[in-house]
Amino acid sequence: SEKKVPDDIYAPINNHCFIPNTVVRTIKKRNTANKKERRRTQSINSAFYKLREQIPNVPSDTKLSKIKTLKLAILYINYLVDVLDGDQDPKSGFQADLKLSNRKVYNERKQRNENASLLTKGRTGWPQDVWASELVPEQN
Repeated sequence: SEKKVPDDIYAPINNHCFIPNTVVRTIKKRNTANKKERRRTQSINSAFYKLREQIPNVPSDTKLSKIKTLKLAILYINYLVDVLDGDQDPKSGFQADLKLSNRKVYNERKQRNENASLLTKGRTGWPQDVWASELVPEQN
């Protein structure tokens, strides 16, 4: 005669094989976590795609890494700020320098922060300082 396996402890895989319900719950949790992570990753990738579309003068066939996309977006925002401040002629247009070195981006940002701190008369500009420190290239 067949043995009756308690349903509250084991889940059937087939007529002859059972696994503990705790394993089933763990598998379901993992699958749920994997789906959430896939959605999160797709959402981030979609946001980067939309950001890339907003950076002018980048050829459509150019593959940009996420970090390069962020750096170019920062440069473009800085360009727009300069245009608004009257420091940049808008007719010159934004030139996306795809070969910018980390050091050049960092130095430009640092200079901008130093100039901004002089203008703010003691305000720290905390987010800018944090963002600038994030752009510091790693020393090997």
